[in-house]
Amino acid sequence: MPRKVEEVSKSGSAAAMAENLKRAITELTVLHLLSGRPYYIGELTEELERRSHGFLCLVCPYGLIYRLIGFEYILEQKKQRAPDGRRRQYYEITDKGRTYLGELMECYRSFLSAMDGVFKEEETS
Repeated sequence: MPRKVEEVSKSGSAAAMAENLKRAITELTVLHLLSGRPYYIGELTEELERRSHGFLCLVCPYGLIYRLIGFEYILEQKKQRAPDGRRRQYYEITDKGRTYLGELMECYRSFLSAMDGVFKEEETS
């Protein structure tokens, strides 16, 4: 669902809010996927898009991947043959990454709970 650049960059638009929310949860979603099993980049981006029904799309995932490697939250596995026969660089979550994922999930759930409180308060007023 492509958006016009003006919509995304315009402060105060729903599209800009959606993009900001996506950026805020990108690490969480990638680490969550990697907590299930190792992925290579193309597979990771496809799975994220599939599970989010097209809402989350990593256009340039390498910056995020390298940042997560730098913080030692994920690591590169030895290259493996993918189902299509090509050699792929797989990534896996580390113990440090699992701890960080737990912290992110706690923060995410607290945020959702706080927002539910705000909206429920409004509905009952």
